[in-house]
Amino acid sequence: MTKRLATTVAIGLASIFLAAPAPGAVIYYTAESASGWAHLYSIDTDSARIADRGELHGQRYVTDLAFDYGGALYGVGWANGSANGTAKLYEIVPGDADTAADWAIETVRANRMERSVNAAEIGPDGLFVASVSGTLQQLLYDGDRDRWEVVASGPMGMASDGDLAFGDDGTLYAAVGGGKIATVNYDALSEDFGQAMVLFDTSARALFGLAFSEGELFGFTNPAGNYGRSSLVRIDLGTGAFAEVASLDVAVWGAAAGPGNAVVPEPGAMALLAVGGLACLARRRR
Repeated sequence: MTKRLATTVAIGLASIFLAAPAPGAVIYYTAESASGWAHLYSIDTDSARIADRGELHGQRYVTDLAFDYGGALYGVGWANGSANGTAKLYEIVPGDADTAADWAIETVRANRMERSVNAAEIGPDGLFVASVSGTLQQLLYDGDRDRWEVVASGPMGMASDGDLAFGDDGTLYAAVGGGKIATVNYDALSEDFGQAMVLFDTSARALFGLAFSEGELFGFTNPAGNYGRSSLVRIDLGTGAFAEVASLDVAVWGAAAGPGNAVVPEPGAMALLAVGGLACLARRRR
């Protein structure tokens, strides 16, 4: 499981940038359901059509989602809704893709990940997670130990509200306390790794989901108490103003743009990814 994630991140990144597909217009999101398990949905940002994707068996609080570049879906979640359990990284394994099937949750080993992680995103340099405690971490896969290791960690200077999203230009956006949008420094060689800078206040109480799709930033508002109705909104990156795309019947906990969104890597990253991808591929074939 972890090897597949490492391979698809590395090989997929190294190859997908050569001929990046057009971004998709479908955003996936999670919410708590009456059954006690988290529930998965998707919404088309053009038509606002919602699809019921089924329950995520084995986990009640899935606070964020992330697709790898091979199309596999991952999530982070807590043991409870108070962020005082231990956050874990999961692979979300589908049933029958043609129905509202149930999904299985399989734990992926991640060493030294912050206990209160509530946001995750896969980008040009691996897996990035952010926490309620205000820490950004970068994780890379260690094939010898078969687990993801934290290779960089730094203070954001503010708490994560619940999501990270890469823009088309490689900018890492974060939803931070009180409905604000910030950019985050994810350069592992920088002394300021993790530092977040607020761009604007959207005036929403909270944004528990972010997704970059078709060159636009989308967010999911979260109402008071986390159990009301969220709205999918389109956010203007110039002003912070947002316009409602759809009103939902659930309170959204986390979101991710569907497979197809490509992030341009920094110069020099592609060669490193290609080498890493080949190494992972070699390990899988043995």
